Parts: sequence; structure tokens; C-alpha cells
Amino acid sequence: MEKDIRGNEAERVKEANIRVHDIEAEIYDQIHPYIRRSFAQNRYQRFVNNALGLFYGREDISVLDIGCGTGHLTTKFLKKGCVVTGVDISQQMMEVCKKKVNDLGSKNRFKGIVSDIDDWLVANRDLRFDVICGSSVLHHFIDPNAILKKCIGLLNNNGVLLFVHERWKGRVPKIYTVLDWFDGRAARFKLKLEAKLTGKNFMQTLEQIESSDMDIAEVYGREGLEIVPIKKTLIDYGFNVELKKYTLQRFLITTCLVALIGVKKNFCLLAHRRLESHTDTSANP
Repeated sequence: MEKDIRGNEAERVKEANIRVHDIEAEIYDQIHPYIRRSFAQNRYQRFVNNALGLFYGREDISVLDIGCGTGHLTTKFLKKGCVVTGVDISQQMMEVCKKKVNDLGSKNRFKGIVSDIDDWLVANRDLRFDVICGSSVLHHFIDPNAILKKCIGLLNNNGVLLFVHERWKGRVPKIYTVLDWFDGRAARFKLKLEAKLTGKNFMQTLEQIESSDMDIAEVYGREGLEIVPIKKTLIDYGFNVELKKYTLQRFLITTCLVALIGVKKNFCLLAHRRLESHTDTSANP
């Protein structure tokens, strides 16, 4: 799983993530359709409901959302009455998230922290949460497995991990590559049209993002994550692991076409620590 990245590459990845996400914060929801589409939102709400269902109606569930971004998962947990701590490396993304939280009237149940996630997990290893979650975040780390281990160290004994909207590493048929390319071009055209109709300068911001360090920030964004090592780590730490593969493109039509050819490039990971497990919770180094 570990990439052979030498020298100060970890610092370069960190700085690239700050730059990229500060630039795209204002239009993040517009350029990531899974944030906007109702069919996708319903899917993610089910994932959240499944995670909370493991607590059998318990209230005041504590949640840590790593890489909370614009609040994609944070707001869903808040709507269910949870107390959420959100950590993100981008000040601008956090500002968008806080606005959504305020609009929900849930400010008193949310704590937003701007920090490098890896550093924060180590510095706060004595904290404990019922749920630790993340959306489209693991592929931004040089060593996702190491981040998972640190998260495990902050979980309560009956804790739950939930990670959604990640891409798995695997070979795909050429037709998928064509459909994915078409999906991206169509999305870009739609953004141009929206920019003209609304007067918002989406395209200039998008061009800034594309000319920034996106490839550095998204360490595994293109190739995807290897699922087997991740699953093995969680099982070794005493978790029941549910892995849900699914299809999600920018448009419903391309999502349906990709589903028809049998490609499921995205996955959701739900892991619940077994009650009989007495694994040491101090998994952090």
C-alpha cells in the first residue's frame, strides 16, 4: 500500500492539499456532483444511517469527521442529532462547512478545527469517538493504512469507522475509460453553461484548480486504493468489515451506463469493532 515517496514528499502533499482545497472551496459542491445529486445523497444518507444503526438508538453519538471539507458527512450526522468534530487542512473549506452547520442551527453540536489531519490525530490520541468518518479523503494520504490505524486509536470500544466515496484500484474495460472521459467533458460543458447563466466565475476557478498541484494532492486519486490491505488491517484490529462497491459518475445517465457494463469503481467502507474484541485502542504510534 505504501508509496515509495522520498525526502520531503509528505510535506509537498500537505502543502498541495492546502492550496488545492483553498482554491476550490467556493465551488467544491458545484464541481463534485455527488454532493448535489439527490440519488447520490440518498445513497450516502443510507451509509450514515447504517453506521448509526449499529448503536441501536443511542443518542448523543460523538463523531469525528476527518477531512470534513464542505460538510458532506458532517451535516448528515448533525441532522441525526450527533455531536461532530470536523478536522480539515483547508481554512476555506472549513468556512463553507461552518456556514452549512450554522444554517442547520447545529452550531452548538459542531467543533471545526483547521489542522493537518495526521498531526491532529497524533496530538489528540487521548480523545475517543463513537464514529470516525471521512468522505473522499483517504486517497489524499501517502499511507492511508497508517491513517486508519491512528483513527482506530481514537475509537471507543464499540466504535464504527465509515469511509465513503473512495476509488478502488483495479483494471477496468476500455469502454469505462471512454464513458468516464465523456462524463468529465459533459460536466465541464455544464459548468460553463451554469457560469454564463448565473454570472459566477466557475471556469476561472476550475482552471486555477487544474493548473495547481491536484496530482500531488490526490496521491491515489487516479489509480485508486488497494482494498485488500485496508480490509486486512481492520480485521486484524478486531473489526467486522462491510465493503460496498458502487457506481457513481457525474451524471445519472453515465452512472447507469457504467453500472450496465458491470464496473463499480467507488466503494464505501463500514467497519464495526466486535464487542468481544479487546484490541488495544492505543493504535497510534
